[in-house]
Amino acid sequence: MPQLQLISPNLDELNRSLGATFSLQQQSEEDKDRLRDEVLDKIQQCENRMTSFYGEWNETANSYRMIPRAQGKKPTGLFNSKSGETNRAINTLATTWFRMLTAVDPMFEAVAHGLNEKGQPMTQEEIFGAEQVLVRQLRASDYKRKLLKSLRSVAGFGTVIVEEPWVSRADIEYTDFNVRSLLLSFWDPSVPEIKESDFIAFA
Repeated sequence: MPQLQLISPNLDELNRSLGATFSLQQQSEEDKDRLRDEVLDKIQQCENRMTSFYGEWNETANSYRMIPRAQGKKPTGLFNSKSGETNRAINTLATTWFRMLTAVDPMFEAVAHGLNEKGQPMTQEEIFGAEQVLVRQLRASDYKRKLLKSLRSVAGFGTVIVEEPWVSRADIEYTDFNVRSLLLSFWDPSVPEIKESDFIAFA
């Protein structure tokens, strides 16, 4: 069983849904053990049911890195090597999508929607200021590099998992864009789409 990272829940949202303050420390050891066992059981179930997918995704990852199979069933007369076509195809698709998404700089436009905090229509200076804040946040999070990495995952595996933690630094705050490996992610395999899973764990 791999070492899992602990993802802190949104306690404010949980407290509102429960109507009371939730604290893990206040729960009994029996409830904590049951919660831990349920999570580990779900992860084990995901590993068992997704074995074939993990194998295919790992094969794609090795082909992208041009790593030969350690053991492969092949005729004796054939060599065990990898070509660069998978790498070429994935990067061609990913860079094409990336250029389409980021061809304009900035790749978005801020528009007025409603009134400002004083109840007055937003001025062009306020709209420009909001746009520049977003530009600075994207640069601070290294968004474009991470976006290209996520597009490579989409081109190779057909999907991607991105974690968006809130980052607070002394000079700026922003929502990060961290790409997670599908080979090291776990979710409920019974749902039709990953986003509908009631949990996602990362190794």
